[in-house]
This record gives sequence, C-alpha cells and structure tokens, in this order.
Amino acid sequence: MKKSIRTLHRPETTTIVLFAGVALFLAGLAVVRFGEGPAYPAVSTVFILAIALPPYAAIVHWLSWRKGLALVALLSLLPAAVEGLAVLTGIPYGHFSYSAALGKLIAGVVPRTVLLAYPPILFAAATIASRTVRSGPARVLLAGAIGLVIDLVFDPAAVHAGFWAWDVPGAYYGVPLQNFIGWAVTGTIYAAIFFLVAKKELARDGCIPVMALAGGFWTVCLWTGYLIAHGLYLPVVPGILLMIMMSYILIAPSCPWGEEAVSAG
Repeated sequence: MKKSIRTLHRPETTTIVLFAGVALFLAGLAVVRFGEGPAYPAVSTVFILAIALPPYAAIVHWLSWRKGLALVALLSLLPAAVEGLAVLTGIPYGHFSYSAALGKLIAGVVPRTVLLAYPPILFAAATIASRTVRSGPARVLLAGAIGLVIDLVFDPAAVHAGFWAWDVPGAYYGVPLQNFIGWAVTGTIYAAIFFLVAKKELARDGCIPVMALAGGFWTVCLWTGYLIAHGLYLPVVPGILLMIMMSYILIAPSCPWGEEAVSAG
C-alpha cells in the first residue's frame, strides 16, 4: 500500500518566496538611506508586518491555531522584554537605544515593531536546523548559532541605517561583542522553547514547514543588498552564505528525514 505524504505547502509558494527575496535584495542595493520623512515609521511598521505574517501563518497552521498563536505571542513578548531590559540595564546586549525611525516606543524603551521583527529570524533559524540535523539538542544549538549568524548581517546594517546605536560603539561596524554573546545565549534559549513546544509536531512531520523560513530569508536578502550598496563588505559574507543555504531549502523543500519526510511542495 502506498504511503500518503502530507502536503504542507505547494511548490508555487516557495517560488514566490524566492522571487520576493531577489526583489528585496535588489531593493537593498538601490536604497540610499532609511528613515526619512514623517511617514517612515508607519511604512516601516507595514513592511515589518508584511515580512512577519507568512512565517507566523505557517507556524500557526502547523501547530494548530491555539498552540501556534500562544507560541508566537510568547516568542514576540519575551524577546521584546529582553530588548527592553538591555536598553535599561545593558544586559544582555549592552547599552543601546532605538531611534524614532521604527515607530513609537513602548514605555519610551522599545518600538512596537520589535514584537514583530525577531520571531521570523528565530523561525528561519529553527527551520534550517530542523532540516540539517535530527537530534533535538543539536537542533537547539544549531538554531542558536544560525540566529547569531543572521545577526552578524542584520545588526551592522541596522546601525548604519540609524535604527539603533550603542552608547559605546563596538569594533564590528558599531556593534559590540557583548551584543553577539547576548544573541547567542538568548537565541539558544528561544530555540529551546520553540523546539520543546513543537516536539509533538516534529516527531510527526520530521521538519518545520518551509514557509516558516520566509521572513528570515527576506530579511537577510534585503540587508545583504543594503550592505553591498553601502560598502559594508564583511557582513556580506555571512549574508551571501545564508542566502544560498535558505535558497537551497526553498528550491528543494522536502523534509530529508526518511519515511517521516514531509513534502513541503
């Protein structure tokens, strides 16, 4: 008897994600500066929301709406609270502050867009990890490491664009070493929460749905293009490597884990 294969997403969907990534990369190349004009915070919010919604929808659909929404809410609120702690105390990312370019600050500390910005990066890192290694602990550690690599691309570009800045700028394009240590620690903790909550679904399907990768992929594409346009070449290296890795997963989206493999297309 032929075994049925559960379909999570059509291949046309991943094709759209790939083409959107190319468009964002080219847009990053063409951007001269961010944050100009009174309407920019609203535009920024809409853009971040557009990047966040596809991976949010993929996770909620995969886990069930109650469990998925609860996980999305937790992994939105918790990182935002940690960001606020860092702004106020310097722990764990070092003392930094946000500009007005990302919109109104919650309690004068962090912008509301932070609630949307981090989970797509975590979901992308977890998706890559779920399709690279099979052991639970290895997935957690790899997802934390991939999130850190994404930050090596993202933070220098955002600092250059004027979205935030550290009180004492670091050697890596204004980003201090403490920030990356903090990202490694918190990213690994968030990944552990994610994989713990999704343990049942991962045992059933083998991998996280490929569409959960979309927001992180688009973020890396946009900022890698921006880095090239502005001559910040060192972070371009991890950016290009991440784009290649994520593009490969989008082109060949089936879960690799034997009979438990779940087609993403």
